[in-house]
Amino acid sequence: MSIESMVDHSRAETLRVLSHVQDLRTPSVVYSRHALTTAAQGLSDAVSAVFGSRGAVAFSTKCNPRTEILEQLAAEGCSFIAAWPRDVQHLLRLGVPATSIFWSGPLKRATDISAMRRARIVPVVESPSQFASVLLGCAEPGDHDVIGIRLHFTERSRFGVTIEDLSPHLRSVKAHGISRVGFQVHGLAGPWPPPCAHWAERAAAANRGHELADKFGLEVAFVSLGGGLPEPSEPAREAYMEAALPYLAAAHQVMSPVPRVLVEPGRFLVQWSGTMVASVVDVRHRRDAVHVILDLSFTSLASPTSTELAPVLLADGDRGPDRDLLFVGPSDFHGDLLCRAAGPVPNAGDLVAFPRVGAYQEAFAAHRAEPQLRIVTI
Repeated sequence: MSIESMVDHSRAETLRVLSHVQDLRTPSVVYSRHALTTAAQGLSDAVSAVFGSRGAVAFSTKCNPRTEILEQLAAEGCSFIAAWPRDVQHLLRLGVPATSIFWSGPLKRATDISAMRRARIVPVVESPSQFASVLLGCAEPGDHDVIGIRLHFTERSRFGVTIEDLSPHLRSVKAHGISRVGFQVHGLAGPWPPPCAHWAERAAAANRGHELADKFGLEVAFVSLGGGLPEPSEPAREAYMEAALPYLAAAHQVMSPVPRVLVEPGRFLVQWSGTMVASVVDVRHRRDAVHVILDLSFTSLASPTSTELAPVLLADGDRGPDRDLLFVGPSDFHGDLLCRAAGPVPNAGDLVAFPRVGAYQEAFAAHRAEPQLRIVTI
């Protein structure tokens, strides 16, 4: 689908979402439960079509840890990948079963390992240095008998274990009396989204891990193929399914059977669910472009460049020809630049919406000192 068509869908979805909001004040972010449900069901359709009952959709909480997001995805039957113990505890309080939570974070303290063990949460070892502490914490009587291992199949990294380095760690797992392992397969930096062949490589890496596990008498309980699915061009259930199917099929063609196959494309699931709305405070005509000053600061976002912000002007009538516009925060400083786009020049008081900001944006930046955006859920 063309870029122009995606822009049309973005505008249509923005107008649909905001029509359900009463007393819209700015700056704010509007989350759509309907968009979340649509994404989760579309991806679940694709996973089921390829992997049958063995397939499952997982969501990484670091992508967007807001309670409204987690509750809606839990209601759709999603599993969760939690990076921090507080996220695990939050999921448990929301009623998510322990069997649907995986603890995969870069820091694992002894007290946290013990707490996760008591809660029956499967830990995923993120680096070689974590093995000793995690295995020690998982070796107590009555403990669960499965441990996850993050695999990197491209090159050595601080995070994850390569196939070449896997055997001694599997030997340690066996020595600690643990009978089952799982693999969370990830690659390092590359094109985004990764090509379909990348997913086949992930499946091949999982197969190699499976072969090594067999040699040590370990059962492979699950494989997570990670994320990186291309964003659909419109928030429709069929569009989500069509976008995911080629990637899942590429992995399925080379993947050895395992009891449980997870996919965890966080951005794919929640990107369309969030719409950010700001007011135009001022318009300044400069030599480089027309500066559109908003009541929204750069620091309200985690990383504007992680999503190509596409502003939608919420104003009626002809505003003249398109101009080169710079959308900036109140300081009108180059460090407060939100995005650059072509469009008609707005007036002070107009509303500007930025659709597709549900992933790695305001919720990810909520720890900053700037006032948080008003959150509306419909």
